[in-house]
Amino acid sequence: MFPIRTNYAGVTPAASEKTMLHVPTGAFEMQLLHEALSRARMRRPQAGRTTTSTEATRSARTVAMTSRNQSARDLGVL
Repeated sequence: MFPIRTNYAGVTPAASEKTMLHVPTGAFEMQLLHEALSRARMRRPQAGRTTTSTEATRSARTVAMTSRNQSARDLGVL
């Protein structure tokens, strides 16, 4: 199941072994989705004195749903 490794005393490996965390495809998009949805739960920003509209042109929920659909298309789900 696991490869057998022998470590000889006093011998240093020729190449240093580096392990990288394997991130499955779509994990980064899911993190972005999670952040966008957490922002969607926040209170809406109040309009300032100089502007009558809020600072966001698109809601975080709209951005999250668009990115979720795009990620699903990229992964071949939809």
